[in-house]
Amino acid sequence: MTVNSPIFVTGYQRSGTTLLGNILDRHPRLGIFVESFFIPAFYFTQVLYWPLRHPRNRIRLAKAIMSERAWIANGVECDAAEVVAGMSGSSYADLLNALMTTWAEKRGKLRWGDKSPGYITKLHVLHRLYPDAKVVHIVRDGRDVWLSLKRLDWERNVVKVARDWGRSVEEAQHFGQRRLGKHYMEIRYEDLTARPGPVMRSVFRFLGEEYTDEVLKPGRGSSPNQALQDWPRIHDRIDGANSRKWLHEMPRRDLALFEDQTGSVLRDHGYPLVHKRIATRCDSPAASRRLRPWPAEQQTSWRDVRR
Repeated sequence: MTVNSPIFVTGYQRSGTTLLGNILDRHPRLGIFVESFFIPAFYFTQVLYWPLRHPRNRIRLAKAIMSERAWIANGVECDAAEVVAGMSGSSYADLLNALMTTWAEKRGKLRWGDKSPGYITKLHVLHRLYPDAKVVHIVRDGRDVWLSLKRLDWERNVVKVARDWGRSVEEAQHFGQRRLGKHYMEIRYEDLTARPGPVMRSVFRFLGEEYTDEVLKPGRGSSPNQALQDWPRIHDRIDGANSRKWLHEMPRRDLALFEDQTGSVLRDHGYPLVHKRIATRCDSPAASRRLRPWPAEQQTSWRDVRR
């Protein structure tokens, strides 16, 4: 049985959201929008277009959404008036769903999703808009995240990144477990790149979609998303060696600082610590907020997909 609820792929920046989103987008039913970022923004500014029960106001809002850089980059034109005329509801969620569904259908897809790393801190907004949406949170070892950010010269402060990574990952997991429940899944980047077949089978099972080996084949697929055409390496074969680079490339000082800030979060996600002093401290019951375990039928942790 398949469902048509939206799909949101998120995670901390440089954690593999693009890789995962592109794999999902290769599925014949799924169209994954690339980094909209405007969904929470218009959620908070929709008041400027109220009351949305009037079609003319929904058309204004639709045109505003379609003027966003992200909408243009994803490369499908829609007629705002036609989209609004075909709506069955009048809320912002209804309008956004109509726009995204139209976008997906014009690409020959039946179900829409969105991959935006920034939504890792906006899960409460997505849940309020779409309570039945499926959320896939991809986690990558924060030390490799730091190396990637530093290599791109996006960040230079290892302590800042460590705190931000740890807080974002932990809060997303906390919200997913407590509020999203069976609609939330967490996978690790390292498992996806090392064992893409088993991991993606579990992801598609979670989404209620049939798995096909075609999604793992490199290339642009039959209906590629325009927004991904020029992204480097996105259409290459999955690189299973693109993990644990921190072991050889991360300076000892950076490594100690990172683990000192967020060792408990690393440990909770199955990432080993190399500094014994920090590892010992993280074994303390007060080291971090521990989450209540999920019911067995809702557990989709990294330990499950390793089997």
